[in-house]
Amino acid sequence: MTFSRFFLYNSYLLNNLFMTETTDGYRPNPEGVKTGKDDEMLEIFLREIDFGNVDLRAKIKEIIGRPESFLGKGGTAQVYDLGDQCIKIMPNRHADKNARSYNLGNPVSTECQIQNQLRGVDVDGVYAPRALSFYEGAKITAIVMERLDAANMQMVINGRENLPDNFLSYGAIKCVEDIEAVLDSFFDALQNYVLEMHERGVVHCDLVPRNIMIDKETGKPRLIDFGRSRKISTGIKSIPENELKLMEKDLEDLEKARGAMEKYLKSKLK
Repeated sequence: MTFSRFFLYNSYLLNNLFMTETTDGYRPNPEGVKTGKDDEMLEIFLREIDFGNVDLRAKIKEIIGRPESFLGKGGTAQVYDLGDQCIKIMPNRHADKNARSYNLGNPVSTECQIQNQLRGVDVDGVYAPRALSFYEGAKITAIVMERLDAANMQMVINGRENLPDNFLSYGAIKCVEDIEAVLDSFFDALQNYVLEMHERGVVHCDLVPRNIMIDKETGKPRLIDFGRSRKISTGIKSIPENELKLMEKDLEDLEKARGAMEKYLKSKLK
């Protein structure tokens, strides 16, 4: 049995995974049903993990083994409900001997570390859910994170999720000017959060609609998936050119995301 690291990033969570406190965190709408390969990955994950805590392992196995616990999938990842948290499991492609030949993004340990640089950061009501813990095994990796009650922007654009009513806090959209006002409010807040991220030494590097969530209670943006994020310099007068380009790309990607959302909203006027 291969065991690497799980719940060691926040060791306190080892005995407190199933917290009863209310949290805000990522709860995606299902993007598809499980396949045989998905079940095989889950089986490997449950076989591979070893917490040194039989009761905890049994509890996780029981919860994510229930059909109703499966929340959705995207790419190679699948997400399961853990109550106040959720767990995303993926193949450990970084363990491949040829991994350096591919642009695989961050290993989960780095993703958690980067995301938690932003812990407690709230700008204009915008924040990223906390990554609570991670696992890096021989074949499978996993991240436990807070669960969001939010809609995925890309799925809204694709017509697979409803746009939360609170997104339209400005009022009913009756004309193009209304659309501009709504988008100004939403994306100005998101841009301010991204600029604060940059100040704290993090660039997202993947600011596409699928990584932007819309909180169902507040209508505010939530930013997810730091799998391709990068650390950059802070506290220096002259920022390296390559880092400036990464920062500029984040802002350019936000403009593209806004354009996609604008196109969607205008289609609703017809």
